[in-house]
Amino acid sequence: MAEKYRKKLRTVPGRVLGPGHNSVVVGPDGQDVMVYHAWDVGQMARRMCIDPIVWTPEGPRVLGPTDEEVELPRR
Repeated sequence: MAEKYRKKLRTVPGRVLGPGHNSVVVGPDGQDVMVYHAWDVGQMARRMCIDPIVWTPEGPRVLGPTDEEVELPRR
């Protein structure tokens, strides 16, 4: 399961540019999430992105960087 998750948030050419300045917070349902910003492809606006954190034996992982609306899993 952890293979689809990333250790680092990086640019995904043609989709997401320069993700950064992240914070780890606990969402209202108790889920740990990473909140960060990233530029849209046209570099017209920075977006706030929120991705769930999955805790693995190798450490925390996220499915981001997000480039479209995603529903966070609920516990």
